[in-house]
Amino acid sequence: MDKNVVRDYVGRLEEVLRDEEAFPALVHSIEHDPLVRQPEIVAIASEFYGPTPQGASKKECIRRIMSRHRSLMDYRAKAKAQAGKSAA
Repeated sequence: MDKNVVRDYVGRLEEVLRDEEAFPALVHSIEHDPLVRQPEIVAIASEFYGPTPQGASKKECIRRIMSRHRSLMDYRAKAKAQAGKSAA
């Protein structure tokens, strides 16, 4: 496993986590990077999302990575919608 590839992508994912355009573009790059093989994608998903089974498919790893981004985007949208509303 290439730990440098993993470290680079995890850092870049963290940097663009809140960017609605840059994040999916980076995930697309990860999906198509020949340096990202099975061990690397599992390690990226594990470090970025949380424990990921070693046998997880590339598709499952990408789903996990995207789910963290989507959760944040959903939370931000809800918070924005609730801004200024009373809890009463």
